[in-house]
Amino acid sequence: MKRLIGPLVPRRIAAQSAAVVVLSVVLIHLALTAHFRFIESRRDDRRPEFVHVGTLVRLVAAAPSGERGRLVADAAKAFPTLGLALTATPPVGLGAMPAGDEPRRGPPFDDLGPEVRVVAIDAEGRALDPRGGPPGGPLGGGPGGPDGGRMVFGLTGGDWLRVVDRPPPPPPFGFLFGPWTISLVFAGLASALLGLWAARGLVGPLRALAAAARDFDIEGETRPLPKRGPDEVRVAATAFDAMRRRIRSLVEDRTRMLAAMGHDLRTPLTRLRLRSEFVADEALRAEIQRDLAGMNDMIEGALTYLREGRHREPVGLVDLSATIETICDGWSDLGRDVVYEGPGHLLRRVRPMALERALGNLVDNALKYGSRCIVRLAGTSDGGTRIEVEDDGPGIAEAEREAMLRPFVRGDAARNMDDHRGFGLGLAIVKAVVDGHHGGLEFATAVPHGLVVRISLPEDPEAVLRPD
Repeated sequence: MKRLIGPLVPRRIAAQSAAVVVLSVVLIHLALTAHFRFIESRRDDRRPEFVHVGTLVRLVAAAPSGERGRLVADAAKAFPTLGLALTATPPVGLGAMPAGDEPRRGPPFDDLGPEVRVVAIDAEGRALDPRGGPPGGPLGGGPGGPDGGRMVFGLTGGDWLRVVDRPPPPPPFGFLFGPWTISLVFAGLASALLGLWAARGLVGPLRALAAAARDFDIEGETRPLPKRGPDEVRVAATAFDAMRRRIRSLVEDRTRMLAAMGHDLRTPLTRLRLRSEFVADEALRAEIQRDLAGMNDMIEGALTYLREGRHREPVGLVDLSATIETICDGWSDLGRDVVYEGPGHLLRRVRPMALERALGNLVDNALKYGSRCIVRLAGTSDGGTRIEVEDDGPGIAEAEREAMLRPFVRGDAARNMDDHRGFGLGLAIVKAVVDGHHGGLEFATAVPHGLVVRISLPEDPEAVLRPD
């Protein structure tokens, strides 16, 4: 079935959208046509009992005069919408009409014998002159005819059978089931069903493509996007898969190149450090060794940044309170003012070495540009963790905060200090670590001055469910 219908399905979004609209209109018109054909046509014949009047008249006419009253009473119970009455009084005005001047009879009275006289009456019971009607028109024909459903039948023996069709009252709240209401309800249902189909067939592939673009991770396992939906979406999915492969290849080539350069530079740096020991001028030797130490620190920082961007360390259960206290105690032993504020124990699943390196960089930056550092730790209501590192330094201007997260970017305060005290990789490494935990990193201004770096971590970095 799918193979037969598949070639008929439009491929492009514009064609599919047009097909949805056309199909909706066609279905609505089909529903309206069916409604008026099968329902409204029956509603016009709202008095089907009238077709049985001819048979009823023949039965009453064939019965003896004494049984006619009981027979009419039983028929009145069986057909409550027909006002049946047996009387011996002819209709008013019948005497002015000759008996032989009757028009041609129509169904259902065309098979009545000549002994039965058929007279149409008006709403007040007066006989209608058939000569005033359409020339040659049939008498009878059911509701809507010239008789309007009000008849009197003259029987043998002087009896007159009066038949007045009384349509039943309309049902309560009948307007709720009218043609417009039914049309609107069906149109709503058809639009909803077609909208669901369109959402699944058109929007679904686009949503999958958007989710793949949002959750793209160089280190994560990537599966090719399913090739479904319109041609435009299929082409976009194929292009996105190719782009992911190119990005992964470029990043891996860059990482291998920089790692090889860093590894190869260590050998000449070591040789230069050894040769500097033979420099007789002590001041010159100190300058050379300081430059070599700065170059070595730069290489180590670049390699560390590359390692943290790869997220290869596994997640483990760690006591964050103990980790942060260890970092703070290490700086306190060196005589620096570092304070920890938080619970005595807080177990969380994190990448321990990466997070320790990131917190060490934040504390190091705080003490480089300030004299005091406060590290706060707290759990959040959703099971995550919030870590704050506050200093009393000059802070970072709001216009520069986003740029400071890029590698090899330093603020004005850092540029005015000794060049060997930083290379602009500390915050970049912190951001790489936080991203590896699927967390958030933000800056705030401390009171009265300084900077607050706030890290928000989820409960489990490997079980993060990002909303659609």
